[in-house]
Amino acid sequence: MAQLIKLEDCVSRYEQDVFRYTGQYTRLKRDRWNRAKVNWEINQMKEDLYSPEQEHPSKSKWWKRKRGNPENEIIESGKVRIDPRSLSEVKEDFREELFQFQLKWASSTIRETSIISSSLKQGKFLRFLVQELPDNYLVLTNLSFK
Repeated sequence: MAQLIKLEDCVSRYEQDVFRYTGQYTRLKRDRWNRAKVNWEINQMKEDLYSPEQEHPSKSKWWKRKRGNPENEIIESGKVRIDPRSLSEVKEDFREELFQFQLKWASSTIRETSIISSSLKQGKFLRFLVQELPDNYLVLTNLSFK
């Protein structure tokens, strides 16, 4: 994913030190993805260990399904939480979370936060650029030089 470093009319932490924040973003992205993938793998192991089909019929009454979106249903048994999403769904969720995170970084500093227009948040072109270009690309939007 490319790094979104500047949005139109918004302050950006990259203005302060572009080298520091590009390296920090890369490390943060890698760490978050590793954590998300490990959590998914642990959930897959739990699913194999605590599958309701493998449980004794008398114990199956302890299994409850949470209400809500059936695609993202979580099964609980005591403290065991099983996430039935596939790895590709986890990747898509991660990419969306990372895009929202980049919008925040590209529109704020430690002391200031700019308001992002809804067209940028919902824009498919910006999302495509950020999500499809490699990490070493830096994206700036609608700049005007004075």
